[in-house]
Amino acid sequence: MTQQLITAFDQTDVLAKPGILRGWQPSLPSFLLAIPKGLIHTPDGAEVDYLTVSCSDCDYPSWNYGKWSNIEIKPFALKHGRYFQICTVDSYETVWTSGTGVEK
Repeated sequence: MTQQLITAFDQTDVLAKPGILRGWQPSLPSFLLAIPKGLIHTPDGAEVDYLTVSCSDCDYPSWNYGKWSNIEIKPFALKHGRYFQICTVDSYETVWTSGTGVEK
């Protein structure tokens, strides 16, 4: 990743365009994107060094469920056919999250 790619991603309006991700089939329901050190900073100056990207899909109910040790995340109702969530914890330990629904 380069600073130019991060800037272009940050400035794109692609998710505001209806149907832009329609038909896209994610290969994994969730993945981690590692960011090179010092490339992304929050408005208050904290560093972001990774993003987790998760996808829930009405055709794949198992993507909308999680269980680990004694923790269970029950499926939630989806208003859209597919839902993407991006999350991270910055170097100041602030949690950042964003999500968007996509019609299939």
